[in-house]
Amino acid sequence: MIINVLCYRTNFEATPPPILIDNGLAVLENEKIERHIMKNVPGGHNLFVQDKEVATLVENLYSVSEPQFLSSSFSVRNEFFHQLAL
Repeated sequence: MIINVLCYRTNFEATPPPILIDNGLAVLENEKIERHIMKNVPGGHNLFVQDKEVATLVENLYSVSEPQFLSSSFSVRNEFFHQLAL
């Protein structure tokens, strides 16, 4: 069955549920899809392991930029987004 994505989002205000089809086998639940990928795709387990170095960098970036991002001053936010675009 093919689901019209635009119709689905309009009716349910969400993205359609993930579906993995491998050799005619349909896997419908998120946890089962992750398990299937980890077992059947070479190196697939690496897709679901959080890189601690990247996580630390993202957390630091967020903590430094949060006050600028949440600022009520239009000029501060505008400058912040301008710097991100560079």
